[in-house]
Amino acid sequence: MGLSMKDTFLARYYMKEGEKKGIEVGIKEGKVEIAVRLLGRGESADDVAEITGLTLEEVERIKDRN
Repeated sequence: MGLSMKDTFLARYYMKEGEKKGIEVGIKEGKVEIAVRLLGRGESADDVAEITGLTLEEVERIKDRN
């Protein structure tokens, strides 16, 4: 017995939502990695925030962790 139309729709919807969320997480991880490298090269937190699109608060947290 197959899925109902509603279940098929919901399954597709949640798969797409999960895919979008995964892409967002991957992009964020990439920005964080770039921020770590830039901070390691001595760039200011303000410049890193501007370059990566992260907030200044996010960059400061990254700086404090490393």
